[in-house]
Amino acid sequence: MAQSPDVLPGLHNLYERGQRNGVQLELVSEARAAELEPIARTYKEALWSPTTAAAGPSVFLLGDRQPSQPLLSMLIGVRDHV
Repeated sequence: MAQSPDVLPGLHNLYERGQRNGVQLELVSEARAAELEPIARTYKEALWSPTTAAAGPSVFLLGDRQPSQPLLSMLIGVRDHV
């Protein structure tokens, strides 16, 4: 996402780097970005990468969760709640 015109060159740089690295990326218009992610706000353009994600530290804390274990039970420490 771009917050202002001065961020657009960096956005284009990320797009070009992603293309060189084989990442599935699209440089999308502000209108298309709103279709893809209604709560997102951007200035003119945005990058759309349907095959990648950003993760915060909480993802690593949940790494030992069993697939059948509800996320809420892991967060509150109730490991036998399946």
